[in-house]
Amino acid sequence: MEHLNNYVNESLRKTDIDDFEKIARWAIDYVYNEGILPYNDEHLNDYVNGDKEPNYKEVIEITINEFKKFIPTNILSEIKKYPKTSYKEDFELAILNAMDRILHPNR
Repeated sequence: MEHLNNYVNESLRKTDIDDFEKIARWAIDYVYNEGILPYNDEHLNDYVNGDKEPNYKEVIEITINEFKKFIPTNILSEIKKYPKTSYKEDFELAILNAMDRILHPNR
């Protein structure tokens, strides 16, 4: 039973994924505004519309490198495991949502 309690305590909640999305949006917005990587409107539209797949690992690495001090420990430990985390799809969806919010901030 203790093992189960540890798993539940360590698992991520929806609010954790929402927090990751917000921090990923900061990272994407940073490279978007600085023109560091191909994250301009055209690329973001392609990613959000499903015409191209973003490099999720790259976005996660940028997020960790630039905003590590803002990432809660439980989220950081999971995103460092990417793509071998059980939250892989949640993180990818959060990244796509972050891109969409950059393109459409009033949605």
